[in-house]
Amino acid sequence: MAARYRTVITESAAAKDTASELVLFMEMCEVCLWGNATDLSLLTSLTYKDIQMLQGNQARKTESKNVLINDLLTAFEALK
Repeated sequence: MAARYRTVITESAAAKDTASELVLFMEMCEVCLWGNATDLSLLTSLTYKDIQMLQGNQARKTESKNVLINDLLTAFEALK
């Protein structure tokens, strides 16, 4: 995921805009965190819409209340 993040950042406008880079960083970290919450290989009949309901942006926002400590901003600043 780190290699993909670096590729996206260097090839996009986000590299020139720290706010956009932060949003992308946060989203990619959330995908890593919540992407393992559902084993999609067991749910082969799901549609794209079903997957979005389980792991999409809104689902990740809803589940964020379950995160006890979120140091992503600190991590971003340290890595930047």
